[in-house]
Amino acid sequence: MKNTFLSALALSLFVTAAAQAQTTPTTVTKDGGDKVITTSDGMTVKTKVADDGKMKVKGYDEAGNRMKATTKPRTASDRKDYKESRMKTRKARGGKMKMDSTRMGGM
Repeated sequence: MKNTFLSALALSLFVTAAAQAQTTPTTVTKDGGDKVITTSDGMTVKTKVADDGKMKVKGYDEAGNRMKATTKPRTASDRKDYKESRMKTRKARGGKMKMDSTRMGGM
């Protein structure tokens, strides 16, 4: 009786431990106010948000690869102006895009 009980207990502990190992998240997040550091699968990403809404993101991994980006919030009027300027540029070019001189096959 004791052997059966101990075997069942050991089996249930083994199954529980295996299930816990699979559901444990691999992401670690630290929040330091306006700074957030997230580590996931060997990649560390640092995010910082300033008072004016600008966001800076820096990332690096164990192999030494690095990434850096900066964003700033734009209002609806800023987005509209950007779209209008692109449309004007396309109309001025006659709907054709500028070709890359290295792809022309010269020389």
